[in-house]
Amino acid sequence: LDFGAVPDGKTLNTTAIQTAIDKAGQAGGGRVLVPAGVFLSGSVHLRSGVELHLAEGATLLGSTSRFDYD
Repeated sequence: LDFGAVPDGKTLNTTAIQTAIDKAGQAGGGRVLVPAGVFLSGSVHLRSGVELHLAEGATLLGSTSRFDYD
């Protein structure tokens, strides 16, 4: 949420999630926590030393648009 993600299941959150992952990677690694809610996303790329964790009640929902993927 700190990077602008919206847990409504409709807003595309790819950029917000990727930014959180990238910031953690630039800091040498860490944990990106996805809180409870439904987060719509396309492709995200993990970085070395970065863990992606989903809290209880969190859903990472894949976009149905092929344009949201690499």
